[in-house]
Amino acid sequence: QVFGVILLSGGIVLAMAPIVFLVPLLSGALPPLLASAITLCIGPFLFLTFFALLCVAAKWLLIGRTKTGRRRPGLWLAWRQWLVNRFLTSVLFRALAEYTIGGTIVCNWLYLALGVSIGKRTLIAAPIIHHDADLISIGDDVWIGSRLQLFPTARLSQAPGEQGKCPVGFAIAEMVSTPIVIGDHAIIAERCIMLPGATLQPWSSLGSL
Repeated sequence: QVFGVILLSGGIVLAMAPIVFLVPLLSGALPPLLASAITLCIGPFLFLTFFALLCVAAKWLLIGRTKTGRRRPGLWLAWRQWLVNRFLTSVLFRALAEYTIGGTIVCNWLYLALGVSIGKRTLIAAPIIHHDADLISIGDDVWIGSRLQLFPTARLSQAPGEQGKCPVGFAIAEMVSTPIVIGDHAIIAERCIMLPGATLQPWSSLGSL
């Protein structure tokens, strides 16, 4: 996990690269005050955008397509899943997905890049996803409120006698991955949760408690 935190921190530093190059570029061509103003306006967007691209790259390079069914992950797979989940649930990713582009077509593009299947004229307010985003299917004309949590993968507790065999954070006996399907014209309120295998029928609504 320490190595994963180092990689995540490195990703954040790497996402700052556009700003680092933007400042001297503008300073050489524009007055200092104007260059600073443009950097303050454009810099945060470039930073969050580049970090989102890092999240997409982490998903496909470290995980790839998620296999359905029941399996016992090794320590290497569990660590990669943990790292990608840290990227996708980080404050930086949420700042972009929920507070900046949430509810726009740009948000749909981001989630499509992460593997989510999204239909036409669908409005999503940045649901919380994890490494298994490619097991999520959303139909046409769907409206999804903010902070919907989607869990296509269930992490089962360790079997008797297996406790202590894995480091803290990776103590997983088996995982079950089943697609989540949201039908056409469905409406989902804010802060709902959908678990593995959940299917919301067309023209249905799901409210939060």
